[in-house]
Amino acid sequence: MRMSASSLPIPEVSKISRFWEFSKERALVGTRCLRCGRLYCPPRAVCSGCLSEEVEWVELEGRGEVVAFTIIWVPPAGFEGLAPYTVAMVRLKSGLQLMGMLIGVPPEKVEVGMRVEVVYERLLGSKFVYRFRPIAC
Repeated sequence: MRMSASSLPIPEVSKISRFWEFSKERALVGTRCLRCGRLYCPPRAVCSGCLSEEVEWVELEGRGEVVAFTIIWVPPAGFEGLAPYTVAMVRLKSGLQLMGMLIGVPPEKVEVGMRVEVVYERLLGSKFVYRFRPIAC
């Protein structure tokens, strides 16, 4: 029996917890360092380039293409009911690469170069998490 991803836990991280608030609004956001301009998604509270804590929230376009993927056949604890599932590395239009679960396509149909978009899935309570799904041509 397949379980739903909605029963999976979401970590609480105080300095970037607004990420989850933006997710409720179905907005993909990252942080940009105000000192050196580096862009991060998932967001970071401290820039790994210059170690500045001066960051701002920026909205990102949630479209891109699959640059790599793997099919999970033997999942970690808590994800057993989802297997097999696909995790993809997606290059967003901003140039950032973001990893996430790919839904809406059988694992055997996934291809590098596939155009995808971010969608949101509600988890337990009021949390939302992003996923990728193919863009209809």
